[in-house]
Amino acid sequence: MTPQEILANFGGRQRLQRLGRLLQALTEAGCELFIVSIGFRDSCILPHLHATGLAQYFHTENVYGQDSRELQDRGFVKGRLIADIMADPKRGWAPQDALFVDDSVRHVESAAENCEVIRVQGNGLSVLELDAIEAVARGHRSAEGWRLHPDEAVAALKQRPSVQGAWYVIPS
Repeated sequence: MTPQEILANFGGRQRLQRLGRLLQALTEAGCELFIVSIGFRDSCILPHLHATGLAQYFHTENVYGQDSRELQDRGFVKGRLIADIMADPKRGWAPQDALFVDDSVRHVESAAENCEVIRVQGNGLSVLELDAIEAVARGHRSAEGWRLHPDEAVAALKQRPSVQGAWYVIPS
């Protein structure tokens, strides 16, 4: 891919800059960042991260794709891998200590028992969602311009009225 195509995959220069600011803020706040994707880790995800300068925010061993044995061994169910990461006694994380962001109801549902989740509403993270992720990482559940809304689609998959910690972002 050309540099212009990679930039377009990230939503253009402004969105890439905002994403970089988010990852920088999360890193400075002490967050350990992961990517769990159905994309290809070695041939796509890692080269894109390096080409955009975003690789600096991720330990290589924290990036998983469909070519990763860890995700393959869990039937490509992101929530299963996240459950195992969360259960690692070296980390000692509680469900409220982690946030999983994805655009797939099924993947969000599979992770909702193990951590907080935000389901992305569109094609890629919106500015509102980027703002919300940063705020949620700092312990906030709303701010000027947005609030978290319980994710009814995840609740429906679980056949419950609601699922604690499963959200999507709406304008306020």
